[in-house]
Amino acid sequence: MEVIRPADYDAVAAELALRGADARVLGGGQSLAILIRLGFMAPEALISLAGCNDANRLRLATGHLQIGPRWTVAQAAVHPVIKVHAPGLARAAAIVASPHVRNFATVLGNICHADPANDLAAPLLCYDARVVARSAAAGARLIELEDFFCGPYETALAEDEFATGVELRRLGDHGAGYRKVVWRGADHPVASAAVVLKVRDGKIQDVRVALGACVSVPCRLSGVEHALTGVASESVTADTVRDLVAEAAENLDFRGEPDIPARYRRSVSGWVVADAVASAMARDGGPATKTRS
Repeated sequence: MEVIRPADYDAVAAELALRGADARVLGGGQSLAILIRLGFMAPEALISLAGCNDANRLRLATGHLQIGPRWTVAQAAVHPVIKVHAPGLARAAAIVASPHVRNFATVLGNICHADPANDLAAPLLCYDARVVARSAAAGARLIELEDFFCGPYETALAEDEFATGVELRRLGDHGAGYRKVVWRGADHPVASAAVVLKVRDGKIQDVRVALGACVSVPCRLSGVEHALTGVASESVTADTVRDLVAEAAENLDFRGEPDIPARYRRSVSGWVVADAVASAMARDGGPATKTRS
């Protein structure tokens, strides 16, 4: 297949408008390479972002930061700006799959692939993430991450659109926790949860709770957030959180597979959220992965 390396986003948009469904935009390529190798995709052309200067940039602005489309998961795990302003993202990025995958995959690609089991959707939801999309016909637009995911492997991007970055809110003064359960060390999570919150005067404030991997579309748990807001942190127990998640779970679509039934994912969802809440309140990170044999 032909590989095209435009010099800027305008040229990328023009190429995509010209070629349509026969082309795919290439950022890191970790997921795309697998789909092509397995025969699930056979594009006539790959439009690489490697030649676009902005693709490798991390921008820090008032109230938010923006991550370019070629910013790798490994970079997100260790970069001081992300560790300070979005520590929940850094913690999740540090345990994505394996070192090889983290060095090859990109933050934006992790969400554009829209695999519900990918790690970064849940923490990004907690930071009010928005995807920056672009096309030749409509120019640039911002898509709230909650609206970006339409279903497993489906996004809100139009056929002539591509993503140029992800923008997230700076919440460096908040505690952050990320927890997941995996079958084996480098596997996709069976269930995952991210929590970002602030404790002031002994009470929980501005709490954000997101569930991933176990549900068909990663989502915020607004009912759990509302119930925890204003509560004295010392009174919040694991049982309390699990009960809140169990109530919220009644309205969620849990994923089921032959070897991992939906009822199992439902049962562990409360545990990962409770662990993530405790980690966020302690602000210590702690062990983020639990392996079930």
